[in-house]
Amino acid sequence: MIPACVLSRVLILEHPERFYIFGDAPEIQGKANLINTDMKQGSFMSVRHLIEMGHRDIAIITIFSERNFKAEGYKKALSEAKIGFVEEYVANISQETDRIPEEALGNEMNAILDKFLKCERMPSAVFCTSDFIAVNFISACQMRGLKIPDDFSVCGYDGAFEGYTGAYQISTAIQPLNKLFKKVLNHLASEKPGTFMDLKLPPVLRYGNTVRNLI
Repeated sequence: MIPACVLSRVLILEHPERFYIFGDAPEIQGKANLINTDMKQGSFMSVRHLIEMGHRDIAIITIFSERNFKAEGYKKALSEAKIGFVEEYVANISQETDRIPEEALGNEMNAILDKFLKCERMPSAVFCTSDFIAVNFISACQMRGLKIPDDFSVCGYDGAFEGYTGAYQISTAIQPLNKLFKKVLNHLASEKPGTFMDLKLPPVLRYGNTVRNLI
């Protein structure tokens, strides 16, 4: 499998039977094999886990985009639990975050941490829309003498770094890669190779030690 951004859409559409595109590419839906995980559902699962552990003041750190499925999952989980959406609990970061210098990234995370610490009612938990964000938020907390999960519980998304950072295993919604690969192999072996796959599977929650039980 290859990310949808690697190959040009022209090449994919010329030989769609050769490729299994992993990622969100609605413009070629029905014209090539698409494989994806449900980002909205995965985010919903992460935030619901925080709620089930007794957290109701839940912040979010997310990468800004025009259609943010992970933020939608966050809001859905709050709504279903009848928890009001709090604007000051939202921190948007740049799409270039994973490529900026470490010092600049540290400054950005410190600014977000300051924002949460200054909230009228400080959040007890933070949902990070990637484990990369979670790792850096945890690091910022550690540099300030704050403890995870005592001061902030943290839940992530995507299972990067195998969920580990130092002594922590991040509680996170991970992509079910084994199921995805199995579905691809079954499709390859099927008697209908001309039928394009359109697969979207829900992530699964991997429990770690970054969420405090308040119940």
